[in-house]
Amino acid sequence: MILLALFLSASLLIHSNVEKAKDQYVHSFPYRFNSPMMYYSKVRLRAVGDIMFHKGLQKYALTNPMGFKALFRNIKTEILEADISFANLESPIAKSFKPSGWPRFNGDPSVLPALKDTGFDILSTANNHTMDKKDKGVTETIEAIESVGIVPVGSIRKKDSPLRIIWKKGIKLGFLAFAEHTNKIPVPEGWPKVFILDVREDGTAESAIQLIKASKPSVDVLIVSYHFGGEYLLKPESYKRKVCHQLLEAGADVLLGHHPHVLQRGEKYVTKDGRECFIIYSLGNFVSGQVQRVLTYDSRHSKRCHYNDGAILDLQVVKGIGGTAIYKVGFIPTWTQVGRYKALLKTATPKKRKKFTRIAQALRIKPNRKDFSYHVINIQKELEGIRKGKSRGLRKLLEYRLKVIIDRFNPDKSPVVKKVRAIKSRKTRRKKRQRKLG
Repeated sequence: MILLALFLSASLLIHSNVEKAKDQYVHSFPYRFNSPMMYYSKVRLRAVGDIMFHKGLQKYALTNPMGFKALFRNIKTEILEADISFANLESPIAKSFKPSGWPRFNGDPSVLPALKDTGFDILSTANNHTMDKKDKGVTETIEAIESVGIVPVGSIRKKDSPLRIIWKKGIKLGFLAFAEHTNKIPVPEGWPKVFILDVREDGTAESAIQLIKASKPSVDVLIVSYHFGGEYLLKPESYKRKVCHQLLEAGADVLLGHHPHVLQRGEKYVTKDGRECFIIYSLGNFVSGQVQRVLTYDSRHSKRCHYNDGAILDLQVVKGIGGTAIYKVGFIPTWTQVGRYKALLKTATPKKRKKFTRIAQALRIKPNRKDFSYHVINIQKELEGIRKGKSRGLRKLLEYRLKVIIDRFNPDKSPVVKKVRAIKSRKTRRKKRQRKLG
């Protein structure tokens, strides 16, 4: 008995330390959830924003010795720590077409093994670029995703179910995904089918509501990814909030927002029947070619900096005697770091440089001063790695962007921050006037 007690206490201690390590870089949202006090199962879901393969980004990945894995090498640990990892794949992956960037995307098939290796389990294929390679591209994308062991959701073939279910630790999680439109490219009436969030003039989305109502009884937790709203807006529109509330009232428990390409705040919502739900209005870009090369603190106010900002949503769900509920919600601030590709070549080993040259010649690509390197970073982890006195401009920039992301996701704190800044500004002006008078 004593040995058994020691074994159990050691196991609990190890488990506790593992959970603490996972929460090391997680910032909490300012919301509390009434989850069961006693629970026997807990699942950690991590979700990221848009993954877009612009021409320059694909060029970098295809000529890098690591391939597309180079984009995610610095964030892989954070994705693998989750029980389930979710992302919005905003590009077809169709083998019948050549890789292409905006405005008609098509990713190279080698990206999917890289996403699997990074730790992604489910990808949304419902977005405005789903039909970029027409219905053939939709079918080939679904097949390509499934071939590497990842679950696609949002577009289906005739044999597929719109509701994707993942069992994890005794909790049944269901996933649905919707897109507002497909860039005026008509969706076929037959198969494959893309689920459209048809928001009517009266502000309702009836078809999505009906599908959510039909899906909810089959799962413990229903997670819905939506791709709609205005682009580059830092705040969700009123109609968007109204539609989101309708989806939650219909039965959704968690809403994952995409499409604005910038971060928008989160919100706790309590339905009329008492369920506690959560909305993240936009997770921004996870990795894309929309970002700009920002290396100085002086560039911190640039509007395009918001395209570099990102976040990994960290959502924990528990199951106990009282049912299944959201336990805790947080986020890990991320940043897409952009550098000069030639600088990367200089630091490469002769063997890697030789491999790069061989690939570049095969693809008829010549690196020039306009080429960039891309990779996603955990801002806090990167700041820990920057020594004091080294890369001072980059350190100050990342500290500022970290503060911006935290303020964005904590709307209750933002007015306080603004008030403090206003008071400091008034004091500074008062001191300047006193100096002039003195």
